[in-house]
Amino acid sequence: TNLCLAQNTQFSLNADLTITSATWDFGDGSTSNDLTPVHTYANAGTYTVSVLAGTASGTSTKTRDVVISSIPTATKPSNVLVCDSNNDGFYSFNLTSQNAAILNGQDPNLFAINYFASASDYANKIPISTPTNYINTSVYQQQTIIAEVSSKANSDCKSTTSFEIDVFDLPKPASVI
Repeated sequence: TNLCLAQNTQFSLNADLTITSATWDFGDGSTSNDLTPVHTYANAGTYTVSVLAGTASGTSTKTRDVVISSIPTATKPSNVLVCDSNNDGFYSFNLTSQNAAILNGQDPNLFAINYFASASDYANKIPISTPTNYINTSVYQQQTIIAEVSSKANSDCKSTTSFEIDVFDLPKPASVI
C-alpha cells in the first residue's frame, strides 16, 4: 500500500470468519482496537502495520508494510517572456529550465515534473511530450503552462503551479527615408 502524507488511511480485514476483535499497531507508536480504523501518519516513511485479529476460532496476526509518501510543493516560477528573432510569433521554449524554481530546493531524484499546455490537457492527463523543445501554440499571445510536481514513489502525491510564456516581436530600427 502506498499513500500520501496527511491522507486518512483506512484499514480493514478480509476474512472468511467473523472478526470479533482487532488490535492494530500502525508502526508509528499509534494503536487502535477498532475493526476498521482510520489513521493519519504524521511523517513520510515505510511503516510495518500489524493486526491481531480475533474470531470465534482463535486469534491470528497479520503484518503489511504501508509506504507514506511526501506531497511535494510546486513553487510558482517566473513567467518566460522572449523576443522572437525571426518575427514569426513562435519560439522553442525549454520548459525544464523552470524545474529548479518549481522544486525550490526539493530533491529532483524524489519528484518528477510534467508540463501541460492548457487546463484541458491537464484535466485529460496529456502532458507536453518534449518539454525541452516546446513551441507555443498561439502567435503573440500569452499561454499558461501548468506544471505538476509528483512523488516518484507515488504519482498520486502531487501539486501544481502555473506560469506564462509569451513571445514578442523583435523591435526593428526605424527606416530612414
